[in-house]
Amino acid sequence: MAKQSNNSTTTIKGIIYQFLVALEKCFELRGGEAVYIETFGDVSVLGEKSKQIESKLYKGYLNDLDHNVWNTLNNWIKDEFPLDQFKSLVLLTTQRVKSDSPWHGWNEKKLTQKKLSLSTIQKKFLRQKKQSEETAKLLSSVFDPANDHRLEEILKKFVIDHNSQGDIELYDLLRDTRTQYIPETRKDEFLKYLFGFITNPKAIESNNWSISYAEFSREVKSMTSRLVETTTAFPTRIEIEKIKEEDYLNNIFIDKIREIKYDEVIPEAISDYVLSKELIIREFRGFPVVLEALKDYEKTVLRNFTTNHRLASRASSEIVNDSKSFFDRMTTYDHGTFYIYNSVPSYFGGGLLHILADEDVYNIKWILVPNTNNNE
Repeated sequence: MAKQSNNSTTTIKGIIYQFLVALEKCFELRGGEAVYIETFGDVSVLGEKSKQIESKLYKGYLNDLDHNVWNTLNNWIKDEFPLDQFKSLVLLTTQRVKSDSPWHGWNEKKLTQKKLSLSTIQKKFLRQKKQSEETAKLLSSVFDPANDHRLEEILKKFVIDHNSQGDIELYDLLRDTRTQYIPETRKDEFLKYLFGFITNPKAIESNNWSISYAEFSREVKSMTSRLVETTTAFPTRIEIEKIKEEDYLNNIFIDKIREIKYDEVIPEAISDYVLSKELIIREFRGFPVVLEALKDYEKTVLRNFTTNHRLASRASSEIVNDSKSFFDRMTTYDHGTFYIYNSVPSYFGGGLLHILADEDVYNIKWILVPNTNNNE
């Protein structure tokens, strides 16, 4: 679809990126600190190591006359900007910097080198036959002799954080590093809640849009507790758009169902197998304590299966029909609780049996063996 002339997607993405940067800084807060949004600029952190951050979601390279730099310097050089309040001034941009750019290695340059780089850019611009009026105004303001001392103070603090993560990458980073104690399937819910918290209009009071360490910590603790505690209810059944049954028809667990001539349950068995496996990957992987509990649950499932298989085998008179009944009973069997969950849905117990049946090492077979004398 062609982009419409009034499409504001790029602008909106830039605003969302600014809020994601603010959220990242909220996670980094320490006692007594606070994050301010649109108060002194894009994002400010006030505290022991106060910093001002201008966030820019742009593609391409940061060139000599890029307004992301010069407009930022112009904003900071104005008297109304509380320069003394900040120990560092950061231009955070997703743009890259070429090796021959005056911005390359900027943060390692001394004050005299920084001043020389800016002066070189200015002289190069003044030699141009065609000059952008907007750029000329920005450079004129920054290099106004009356601002010499203030410019030096800015350059001492000015840092360029280039080639930074984009909006999607930053979101994924926060998801990977700031949700360690949140169940996998609820990590996005956790971040969305906190994103909503920092952008809530109630956070704006007396023209100050701020989030304190105490406020943010309270919300993180509250939401973490809420999401973890509600996981005593088993995770919601994962929705998979379309399961390709043909991909599993040659699996071992399907052969064991065919052995009792019960083809009509194969679609449901495949569904339980796939959904249970996916749930384990999404919800439990990465949590050692949950995986350990899952191993104990598997042992319970195996013990229940083996015991009931012996009982059903001894009582069997029609092997195939009785095996089908045994299959139905065990794939809906209540194996008890697992981890912190109050109950476990039957599809997961059944799916787990199919997962175990898919590996011959567990010797799970649906076909009953009459007259076993307690041995299969």
